[in-house]
Amino acid sequence: MTKILQKTRSLDLSKDKLGYVKYLQCLNCGEVYTLKRLKEEQGTCQINVCYGKCLGPLVVSFDLLKVKLTKEEILSRQKTFSALRELLPYEDSTNVFDFNFTDLRYSKYYSEKTGLEVYFKLDMDLPSGSFKDRPVLAAFKRARETGYNKVFVASTGNLAIASLKLGKLFNFEVKVYLSNTLNKKRRAYIERFCDDPKKQIVTVDGSYDDANIRAIHDCELENNKDLEKLGQYKTFVPNYSFRPYYKEGSKTSGFEIAIQLLEKNVPENKKVHIFYPVGSGALICSAYKGIQELKSIGVFKNKTSFYAIQQETLNPVVRAFNENKNLLPQKPSGHLVREIAIGNPGSGIETLKILKDTNGAARDVSDKEILKSFIELYKNENLFPQLCGAMTIRGFEKLHKKDNFTPGDIVVLNITGNGRGRIEDDLLSYGIKLGLEKEIKGII
Repeated sequence: MTKILQKTRSLDLSKDKLGYVKYLQCLNCGEVYTLKRLKEEQGTCQINVCYGKCLGPLVVSFDLLKVKLTKEEILSRQKTFSALRELLPYEDSTNVFDFNFTDLRYSKYYSEKTGLEVYFKLDMDLPSGSFKDRPVLAAFKRARETGYNKVFVASTGNLAIASLKLGKLFNFEVKVYLSNTLNKKRRAYIERFCDDPKKQIVTVDGSYDDANIRAIHDCELENNKDLEKLGQYKTFVPNYSFRPYYKEGSKTSGFEIAIQLLEKNVPENKKVHIFYPVGSGALICSAYKGIQELKSIGVFKNKTSFYAIQQETLNPVVRAFNENKNLLPQKPSGHLVREIAIGNPGSGIETLKILKDTNGAARDVSDKEILKSFIELYKNENLFPQLCGAMTIRGFEKLHKKDNFTPGDIVVLNITGNGRGRIEDDLLSYGIKLGLEKEIKGII
């Protein structure tokens, strides 16, 4: 983000007041940025790094002492994305474009198998087929009210589809950056949501990380042109330009889990274990923040641990956590679980802190274990998720016998994406490679 020398010049329509937002704060050094300071110094409140000190990531902080919500009030509200609008960072308090809570479904099979009370959080049922609707919706709502209308976004699939679908509702122009390593079926599925794939899709040689760098670079060039012609920025990368606000959308995953457990009258003395597949780490970090905010206002009281699951072939968070070392980026190259094939997780350091603070854990899973878990999940639960869902379940099974678990504890397994029409070719190719061809052919 280019620093504005003339303090009164605005890059967009953002204001220095926003609901119950108190300020943005650096996760590394703690530097505080009020919206007024951001607007004066940068000409926008859409800032994502600690430019004043350490270049660390920023997070939205709310004035929770002013948020007066009771359990009864929350449970009486319509169960949509904006149910806890006081704790979301945009001015729009309506439920325009909102979607309903996704199901928190009890799993009889895995509960009996493990002796724990196991639930699936089925974000695979969101409109785009993945949890990405959550952060994209928050970023788009914030973008619309601050004058942006063009989207550049890199993706392995889910983020592209969510951006394209919501882009049509918001009347935004969307350009998608895809790695040339993306499989044909997934690319074809993304193209279904484009009005003109030739104009809307940019193919980048390299990994997702390379595509993301290109999208950010092109966005900055486009904004420089818009600033010169229109006097205002118009283009944004949802998970970069608006990252603090984008992550607040993912926070609704934590909100929903807590509210749905309250609806089920789960006793406050029951421990809750929440499992997430981890790519960038933004989802698990945001969900944790949502639950912590509900605890801060006295609504949710259960002790909660968080768990990060990755694939063995790309596991920077798991390795750093289990070896008690610094997070070291890894180079993505040909992985089964493509939807989270991120070697340099933007929220990786924050994820490690959350795992430690909540007495959670991290575990990786082999390709063969993922496929076997997928087959078991389909046969026993009639679910066809993306492969990170099967990976998450297998990670849970490898961890649940540890001392941290007590019979009867609550377990929430996040199934973050729908696999139908997206992963069949990967299932078959890896099934053949790993000696599971017959079993895979029987379910696809």
